Amino acid sequence: MIYLIGDTHFYHKNIIRFCDRPYLNLTEMHRALIDNWNSVVGHEDTVYHLGDFGFKGSTGRVKGIMSALNGTKILIRGNHDKSPETMLSVGFAAVFEQAVVRIFDTQYLLQHYKMRPEDKLVELLKAVNCDGTIHGHVHNNEGDNIFDGFSANVSVEVINYTPIELEALHKAFTKHRIENGLFIQ
Repeated sequence: MIYLIGDTHFYHKNIIRFCDRPYLNLTEMHRALIDNWNSVVGHEDTVYHLGDFGFKGSTGRVKGIMSALNGTKILIRGNHDKSPETMLSVGFAAVFEQAVVRIFDTQYLLQHYKMRPEDKLVELLKAVNCDGTIHGHVHNNEGDNIFDGFSANVSVEVINYTPIELEALHKAFTKHRIENGLFIQ
């Protein structure tokens, strides 16, 4: 199975306060994020992490977190992630700035940043033959909604701090677009 998650921010103490995360400290947050991850992700699964895996943690400490997480992990680099070489050295199988993932007859553009209307999202999606974009970065700063037009937010705060299965996200995304009349022409 394929899963998605973003903005775990391991070793970022202030993220608890900034995003009103339900944890008292880093130890509690790390334990919950690891337990939640491993409760759904098996060893044979793949997880696309859409950026900001860690924050100011030493390479050794981040490696420790990586080794505790199930699955093959692919990083779509965020603004708090270190160089691709460093992220590969801590245990990511691959590191990209963007990627495209396909499920059934639908393709999604994966990236860390949310595209804004002024970015001409629909035109870009047409150009790369995608039906939507999946991102992180905004956390819960725009409310608890996963979907916003042609975008889906998989920041941990809006997906219950647990990786979300691509197939489930695709079904919900499709339903959202049908209910809101959002189709790429």
